[in-house]
Amino acid sequence: MGPPVGGCMTSCRDHGTEKSGYYPRPGIDESQSMDLQEQPLVSVVTPVYNGEKYLIECIESVLAQTYRNWEYIIVNNCSTDRSFDIAQSYAQHDARIRIHNNREFVAVIQNHNVAFRQISPQSRFCKIVHADDWLFPECIRLMGRSTLLGDLYLFLSPTCLLIRSDLIRNREPFYNEAHLHADVEAYYEILQWFDFGFVHQVLTYIRRHDESMTSSFAHRLNTIILSNLDLLVRYGPIYLSDNEYQSRLKHEMSEYYRFLANNVFRLRERERFWNYHQKGLEEMGHSLSKVKLMKALSLEALSTILHPRRTIRDIFRYISFKEGK
Repeated sequence: MGPPVGGCMTSCRDHGTEKSGYYPRPGIDESQSMDLQEQPLVSVVTPVYNGEKYLIECIESVLAQTYRNWEYIIVNNCSTDRSFDIAQSYAQHDARIRIHNNREFVAVIQNHNVAFRQISPQSRFCKIVHADDWLFPECIRLMGRSTLLGDLYLFLSPTCLLIRSDLIRNREPFYNEAHLHADVEAYYEILQWFDFGFVHQVLTYIRRHDESMTSSFAHRLNTIILSNLDLLVRYGPIYLSDNEYQSRLKHEMSEYYRFLANNVFRLRERERFWNYHQKGLEEMGHSLSKVKLMKALSLEALSTILHPRRTIRDIFRYISFKEGK
């Protein structure tokens, strides 16, 4: 049936320390040898909220695509900066660019679903590019041509994926708005029936910075570790053998309680942290085990005593990390 999700290798830079640039490959542009009418329509979507700092670079990377048959939908989530003005200035000069303005502010996952609902009925594929990321010029062309099948976990960020539009239209909403990491959840769901293709070339740029969602709420509460455990509980029995699943679950639970043990004495957002993780465990059918927590806490304390050098090294690494921020 062909891959619904196409993955590509990704370039990541921390805190925007490396200047971005576009480097078209020399030679014949293969996309020009195919008539525009024969190219499947690709819908590119960018949900944005206060993204003026990087939005121009994002839009320019879409305009620079060697693949020509695309539409570009920018969903402005009630931005209070110049995001709308920037998007509008491009839309006025290129009919392929459309802007959707939300009447009221919505949560980040809900805003992605709003974007998915704007793609054209004729669209064959959907390409997400976050407002603080950008695409290399051959991204859409090479991802659209890929029929390689793989079984690797390479979802990374939605920016580095190409998804079949019919799968988005047939799943409403496409993202589970109750799940912060709803993108990965959606991919595991559809991969039960479809395949995954991988392009062995760097085609997207994912920016890491303190202003992003994943650098704020997700990092403060470490929502990723709980989300990964939840995905394992829900999809492990589907994709793994029973022995593989039980072994992995035992390991992940051990690592999770080790993480909780390291946060027993945290002061910042203490109540919010424990409420979030306790509720998350309950939603996946588990309760917070005080016995497992005390066992993990004891093991961590013993490790601190038996390995003083490693403890001192970890403390210095933590201090350096905080000073670097």
